[in-house]
This record gives sequence, C-alpha cells and structure tokens, in this order.
Amino acid sequence: MPHTPEVMKTGTLFPILGLLVASLCNSAVGQAGAPIWTNLFSAPLSPYAGARTLGTDPAGNIYVVGLYGSYTTSSLATVKFTRNGMPLWTNQYRLTGHEWNGADSIAVAPNGEVCVTGCSTLTRGGTNQPMFSTLRYSAAGIPLWTNQFKSACSISTSESNVEGISTTSLDNAGNAYVTSFVSGWSDRTTNDYQVIKFSDTGVPMWTNRFDGIAHGDDSLASLKVLPSGHIVVTGSSGGNGGTTEIVTIGYTSAGLALWTNRFNGAGKNYASDMGVNESGNIYVLGSSLGMGSSLDYDFLTLAYTETGVPLWTNRFGKTYGLLEMAKSIAVGGGLISVSGDSQKQGELPGTFDIATTAYTTAGIPIWTNTYSPNDGLVHNDTACSVTIDPAGNSYVTGTTTLPGEFAKPDWVTMGYSSTGIPLWTNWFGNFYPGYYDEPSQTVTDSDGNVIVTGRQQVSANNSINNFASVIIKYAGASPSPILLSIQSAGQDLILSWPDNRFSLQSAPAATGVFGTIAGAGNPYTNSPGQSEKFFRLVAQ
Repeated sequence: MPHTPEVMKTGTLFPILGLLVASLCNSAVGQAGAPIWTNLFSAPLSPYAGARTLGTDPAGNIYVVGLYGSYTTSSLATVKFTRNGMPLWTNQYRLTGHEWNGADSIAVAPNGEVCVTGCSTLTRGGTNQPMFSTLRYSAAGIPLWTNQFKSACSISTSESNVEGISTTSLDNAGNAYVTSFVSGWSDRTTNDYQVIKFSDTGVPMWTNRFDGIAHGDDSLASLKVLPSGHIVVTGSSGGNGGTTEIVTIGYTSAGLALWTNRFNGAGKNYASDMGVNESGNIYVLGSSLGMGSSLDYDFLTLAYTETGVPLWTNRFGKTYGLLEMAKSIAVGGGLISVSGDSQKQGELPGTFDIATTAYTTAGIPIWTNTYSPNDGLVHNDTACSVTIDPAGNSYVTGTTTLPGEFAKPDWVTMGYSSTGIPLWTNWFGNFYPGYYDEPSQTVTDSDGNVIVTGRQQVSANNSINNFASVIIKYAGASPSPILLSIQSAGQDLILSWPDNRFSLQSAPAATGVFGTIAGAGNPYTNSPGQSEKFFRLVAQ
C-alpha cells in the first residue's frame, strides 16, 4: 500500500540531529484513492478490443486478459505489468482455423505462472464449432502448454464479452480447474456445465458434467479451491415446474462429489458469484425472487461450511417490490462484502443505484451503502465488481450514466471502510459525449492498492466504435508510515526498516538530491568519519 517514508539526518559528531517526516509521491506512493498510474493498450484499435479480467501475484505484478481484435480476426490476449505499470510481456493466441478468440478468466500462481482460459469460434460473433482453450505461461511469458475442449461458449462482439467460460482456478500444487458450458445431453438446445482438471503440466485428469434435475439450462457462476484442496462450484439450474435453483456442489480434488445443496426460495434464483475464507467456509451470492411482483428480486447470500452444512442465509432489498440484482462478492478482513444493482425508488424504470452491503462471517449485517452522484440528475448506476483488503475495506467499481440520448457510461470506483464510512470516489471516462467506458474487474494487490480494468472508447469512424483496454491503479486506504529505526552500536549507527520493498537513499541536505545508496542492505551501518547525511526510504 502507499506509505509515508521518513527522512533522517545523521552526522559524525551528533549522530541524530533531527527527524523529518516527508510526504513523497512516486509510482507506489499516493494519497488514498489517488490514481497511481493508468495504461491504455490495444493492437490494433478496433470495436472488439477489451480487457475482461485480471489477477496479481505476491510481488504485485499484474496480469490482464481479454480480447484483441481487428475487423476480421481476434486473439486471446494476456499482458503482464510490473507493480509500477511497466509492460513486461504480451502474448496473443489464436486457435488454428478459428478467426475469433477471446479470453475470459485467469488464475495466477504464487510463482507468477498464469493459466488463462477463453473461447474460440470459426467466425466473428458466431457460435459455430466453439472450443475453449486453456493456456499456461511461465512468469516470463513463455508458453508452457495448451489444451482445447469442445464447449458451448460464444463471443458477443457488441460488448466484446466471452460467454460460457466461467472460471479458471489453481490449487496449491499448480493443478488447474476450468469450467465451461457444453450442449445438453437430453436436449441440444440447452446447456449443461462441465468442470475439467488439468495437472500442472497440462495433462487432463478428470471431467465432471452437471445436468440439473429438469434437464434444462444449467450455468456455472464460480469455482473456488478451498484451503483443504477440495473444490466447490456454484451456479443456476432449471428445476421442476419452471423454477430455477442455485446449486452448490463440493468435490474432492479427485473429482468425487461430496455434497450438493439446492436453494429454491420463491422459485426464481440465480447465482452470480462466490467467495471462500481461510477457514474453508463458502459464501454464495445470487439474486432471488421476493414476495412482491415478478421483478421483486433481492440480493441473496448463502453461507456453508466446507462440508456443505448451511450456516446462514441473508436477503437484502431496499424496498418491497423493487429490483435488486446481485453482481459480486468479496471475502476478507473478517467480512463479506456484496454489491449489485438496486432499483431507484420513484424514478424511471431501468434506473439503478450501486448498492453494497457487508456482513460479518456470522452473517450479521453491519452496514449498507448506496451510490448515486448527488448532482440533481437521475443517473443510472450499475455495479460491476467488489474487492476487499485485509483490513476489511471494500472497493466497488461500476458504471454511472447520465440521462439523455447521447449519454454513455463512465467508470466509477469507490472505497468504504470496514465500518461502511465512504473513503473516496473516482470517476474515469471520456470527455466526448456518446463514448463508452466499461469496467470489467477490480482487485486489490499485496500493497492494498486497488486495480481496475476494462475498456474505453477512443475513436469513432463511420459509425464504428474503436476501443482500447485500460488498467488503472489507485491507492487504497490511508496507510501507516514505514518507520526507519535507528540504533547505536559503539560508534556506528544501525538503520533498519520492516519492508524490503523500500530502498534506502541519502542526501547531504533535507532539500538536496537523494540517491539510492549502492549496496545498502537492511540493516545498514553508518560508520563514523562520514559526512553529514539525511536518509529516506523510497518504494522500489
């Protein structure tokens, strides 16, 4: 997270003459909510470019995947950035004989290896002969292996969305789990879903397929690997009598089904996301029909133990009879944060606020916030993604759209403290009326910074809208300072600090030019006889 470094002054006669605390800005330091850096990237610009999701590794490197396309073909693209926003490598993949390819999910291993999954179809926007591809790259971007399976996936060119690929996840051994749609066994017009496990070297290990009790459409929302190594999947499944259930299934790492839980509620229930905590408890998010009209949906959160024992169920709806559609869930800092769209009361149909509510792990509601700009206009605000840092601060990204014929969405990202206090809000968008800006995913990194990706319209030519992928890094919550401590050892001064991601610099004056001390380790020894110096820490 961003930190305030210290400046210390030392000398030969008076080892500590003063201490200053400086507020310095560089690529890893910033005020809470301030943009640290922004990157736009696409090759070439086209209507079909768009970042879909992202991940980070323990070193703070960032991996973005999506769709890069010209007017005739597109590729499944992966880009790696340093924590400071410097591009390291780009890989583009096209399945032989398939013009249209796009990535939809990514999983990052602790060693920086990444697994990426996407969809390939023969022609642009088509669903003919669809295949999903899973690729693994080394931390340096070297392709390690590739696998393809038949799928019922498709690519929506109007929004550059890949549909039918839900999740890619990795376990501690580096094995990959991938989910996708497949055509139904009983009726080729419906979809089932499948879960496939690959070894860390890409060898297929097992495949499980799910067809619901009514043999209708079954769709998977999320797959997670639990701390025990077991996996859990959740999704929506057609039930008897025209109902739709949320079905959650636990599997061993060998693919053996351990338990299945169904939630039917008032008959119409749709899973959207899932999170797990370090104890292996499972939190499923969805939307569930309430007791009012056919559009009276509420946020629904279901909690289970790792063995499938129900813990608690919570519903959230602002007002009876209004529509709330859950989008995203995040687990961390002892809290569960959920976000989605909440219909504005007394306004035009189809206008929403961004609603975020937080629970303790025991299911106790602790705060709820709704967002809509307070400018006297009726905005349509929709949620996209929520993330949470180890301190329990929540960060939500969505879109905000002004009314009017030429109004198009801008990004909006907001932070809330663990107690629901608004921390900051940032907009990102074009100055040109009628241009689209569409976020797709937000995460927090190991420093507590907030990273958002999506796409931005950058030009229009003959009624064709061209887009670039965008990634923005914001400073998270206000940080604690990194302390530069000093101890004496005889005539020497020993300087040390708790975070090795910071380098020690020195200058002859507090307002002088600071330079990194060559070979300075942590701790650093300042011996007598040296000239007076001022020291500070700077993020690497």
